[in-house]
Amino acid sequence: MCTLLSLFLVLLTLSVSAQTVTVAGVYDYSEAKAFVRTINKARMKKKLNTLKMDQGLTEAAMLRAAELSTQWSLFSMDEMTEKNTQRPNGKNFITLVQNKFSMPQGTECGEFFSCCVANPGIMSIHRDGVAENKFALGSWRAVGAAVFYRNEQAFCVLIFSKHVNGSSEIPSGQWDSKVQVGTAKGKETFFLTKEQTTTFKFPKTVDYEVDFCYDYATEVVRLVNHVRDSAGLTPLVMDSALTELAMIRAAEMASSRNLELKQYNPTSMRGYGEQSIIGHNRPRGGSALTILTQEFEEASSTGENVAGGYKTPQEVVNGWMNSPGHRANILRKSFKSIGVGCCSFYGHNYWTQLFTSLPRKGGYRPVHRAKATVQVSFDPAIESKIVSKVN
Repeated sequence: MCTLLSLFLVLLTLSVSAQTVTVAGVYDYSEAKAFVRTINKARMKKKLNTLKMDQGLTEAAMLRAAELSTQWSLFSMDEMTEKNTQRPNGKNFITLVQNKFSMPQGTECGEFFSCCVANPGIMSIHRDGVAENKFALGSWRAVGAAVFYRNEQAFCVLIFSKHVNGSSEIPSGQWDSKVQVGTAKGKETFFLTKEQTTTFKFPKTVDYEVDFCYDYATEVVRLVNHVRDSAGLTPLVMDSALTELAMIRAAEMASSRNLELKQYNPTSMRGYGEQSIIGHNRPRGGSALTILTQEFEEASSTGENVAGGYKTPQEVVNGWMNSPGHRANILRKSFKSIGVGCCSFYGHNYWTQLFTSLPRKGGYRPVHRAKATVQVSFDPAIESKIVSKVN
């Protein structure tokens, strides 16, 4: 009898789901203040009132950042939806604000959140992007800001209010913290620990699991050469070394992908969307063409085209041809060789073309597709590289 009772109790215990989750990370008050300064600078240029950074709103934003880190991430298949951006306990974010910020009934407030790689360079670009957002330039009076580093990612939350409270002094620096996140109905989120620290270090490299779409790359070369032939130009040779470098560049662009709230939705007090930071600067610093190896040092001219979001080779080539700068690269008479990168990262395609004036041998026949791990560098002293690849 005792044995059977013990077994029953174990089974009963296993059937009960957890109602809280404890997460550990580092809050960066200094970075949060930098977000507010950047937003206020943009507001001043628009002749808008500057926002007062409030301690209560900031603490609410800190807890929200920890909550969001349990729900979705940069390295997750999950897309942002109304369901997974509600609080884990099923409540609206306003209930958390009310716990931390004395707010008159009916006061309008809004939430802006995002996720990006925890890297100073990308964070700087990210701050500038947020400051240009119409949501941040709305008719708000107070703001709370939080940046929470966890699992090599930064979860950023801004909470805006049209009501101003008396504000306590906001600390600076980084704070090592644990947060208990309530995941069941009625369970609240609160700080377990919060202590100043200097232990957090930004990651120098991050590994990305991606798909290299060599079939798409080959098709892009075919379409480009068709365009060049119509213009009376010699075809470009698809080069194996350039193609591998272009694939790495496409993975670097995927690494700058960030999820963010972009527009105000009166129904839910927030809107959300997705965008990618696409540009010719590398995550490790420097221009895109610094990826070219010694093999291409003697090239008299080089160039790069990039794009994100296009689903097919025809779509991306059409997009490039409709852009004067990209079109000029495709039709540049001095270019002789090309490498094309197409990297698929959680359903989104990132495209790169690398051009050089060096003549190369033909006959390159890449594989159809490959699953790859790319080590993307955020340190100028380290080069991004392909760690593994399975055809």
